[in-house]
Amino acid sequence: MAIGRFEGRLDAGMSTGITELEEREMAILSELARDTEAHVAFTGLRRRLNLHQQALTRTLARLSRQGLVARHEDGYRLTDQGYSALAGRTLAGGLHETATIIQALLPPQVGAEGVATSLGHRWFRGLRWFGASHGPGETTLTWMREADGTFVRVRLQGATLALESEVPPEGLDKAFATLRPVVAAISELYGLAAAEPREGASAVSAPHLPPEAAAAM
Repeated sequence: MAIGRFEGRLDAGMSTGITELEEREMAILSELARDTEAHVAFTGLRRRLNLHQQALTRTLARLSRQGLVARHEDGYRLTDQGYSALAGRTLAGGLHETATIIQALLPPQVGAEGVATSLGHRWFRGLRWFGASHGPGETTLTWMREADGTFVRVRLQGATLALESEVPPEGLDKAFATLRPVVAAISELYGLAAAEPREGASAVSAPHLPPEAAAAM
């Protein structure tokens, strides 16, 4: 989560008159506040918070009417009033250690936008689409593990791609199986780039896997 930007949002909207929020409303605002640039999908919120579809729909509509949440094409995010409503409150849930599984240059024939278009909103076995975050020069795609609610992210920054995984309670070694379909999808993008290199550019090699990840794949 971008802490500095989050604190800035709190300062920007301290004039909100909203003081009382239901537990369910606070849970939604806290979840959306984990990343100040994120647009979180409805299904991602529902699975993350384990809420019934109708209950989540009603609560989001109420938060939208209060000006705390805005709905966009890619999902939901907090408004400045939403951040202000969280002032002085502790966000629900803790932070997990994050491990980098893959780090590589972006496929030259595809680029960051192409990778985001290809992988965004896809569901993989054991992973459910959660949402996307768009910041200056950076795009982050996020999925949630069905088994434990931890996050898997593909981070696109500049000319680089990184596959990151929160370390689940059972440890990362046992969680590599859920990363296989994401790794396969990324590998396909590099295969496309290698088959159709840009003029004057050499074909890129496949992304590098750490030994433990390669063994698990």
